[in-house]
Amino acid sequence: MMYGYGVCNRYITSARRNEAITRIETTSTLGTEPTESVRAVLCCKTASPKRKKKKKDTLIHTRTQTMAAGHGLFFFIPGNPGLVDYYTDFFDALKARIGWADGHIHVHGRDLFGFRDDSHEPFSKDSPPYDVEHQIELVFDHLASLRRTDSSRNAPGKKGEPYDFVVIAGHSVGSYIALEIFHRHLKDPSRAPHLKLLTGMLLFPTVTHISKSPSGKQMELIRTTPFLDNTAHVIAQKFLNLWPAGALRWFVGNVLGMGPKAADVTTSFLKSRDGVWQAIHMGKDEMKVITEEKWDKELWEVEEDDVGNGKRAAPRFFFFFAKKDHWVGDHFRDHFIRAREKHIENGWARVEIDDTGLPHAFCTTEKNSEIIAAKVAEWLKEVWDGLPQPPA
Repeated sequence: MMYGYGVCNRYITSARRNEAITRIETTSTLGTEPTESVRAVLCCKTASPKRKKKKKDTLIHTRTQTMAAGHGLFFFIPGNPGLVDYYTDFFDALKARIGWADGHIHVHGRDLFGFRDDSHEPFSKDSPPYDVEHQIELVFDHLASLRRTDSSRNAPGKKGEPYDFVVIAGHSVGSYIALEIFHRHLKDPSRAPHLKLLTGMLLFPTVTHISKSPSGKQMELIRTTPFLDNTAHVIAQKFLNLWPAGALRWFVGNVLGMGPKAADVTTSFLKSRDGVWQAIHMGKDEMKVITEEKWDKELWEVEEDDVGNGKRAAPRFFFFFAKKDHWVGDHFRDHFIRAREKHIENGWARVEIDDTGLPHAFCTTEKNSEIIAAKVAEWLKEVWDGLPQPPA
């Protein structure tokens, strides 16, 4: 739409003065060899309070408190489908690019709940899949339960202590979940007083009016059509059952263009017992929940203790939008950016709009995963450099 494009251009022009919003160009840095990688992927298991578990979901492993460089946590929340295996290439590339952290930053990602058959009893009418609210609460609880698993030789503290700072990153609906965790922790810090939330990094965020996006309109049609609302997952599963796994793997790899790892994950997901039902159920709920922005203005602002010389060393939130995203309406994206104008000018938020054609589902190819990992590593370095450093 011409209106949306005009708004974007106005903000890009403003960014060239304020260095707050920028268009991202693919650079040659992705071809360089990374320095020392950080051993920061941990596989562990936690139980969901909602259902009896046979096995546990797979994991890859505040504002009012003073943050200092020590032992930090980078906590990643996936989109929908909520399988962290989609991000293997992203995690590998990210760890390779944060060798400068020397073990000070632990990278941790986990599935959203309900996407693995061995993590729950079979879904039924009486025990339906997880909705957005359940995901927020359970992911929050899991994040609050995390403690150091080891400690760098240069980082103060020891195993079992809370992290000195936490960076939450989210992709797609994972960005909405991340913002909700920040918001709920701000409103009730007593729930997890040890949790030192520092920064949010939101990738291709679906945080407002998702049902007005091109793909959202299709999902909304399913949700609002009585027959489809109750049977879409059944129809989809019966259709997928007609495909042999090998043929399905060939299709998602060669026709949809997914990389080998993502194609394997997608095939397993589509052939699973409950994964498709969980994805559709949660997707329909996203249409109901992700509408008008409802967060308090305090969420976006930085307390005076966090500000030096009138500005914070690094933004509180980083946003990375696609120029065209089938899950994000241009008009609503531009309105969201416009509402952040004060915070952008103050350096409290950073908004970047890609101009290279990166897709919403960046995690389905190794190349795009590396591009986003390079961007996130750049943000992490900026955040790290802005923290008070421990004495040598």
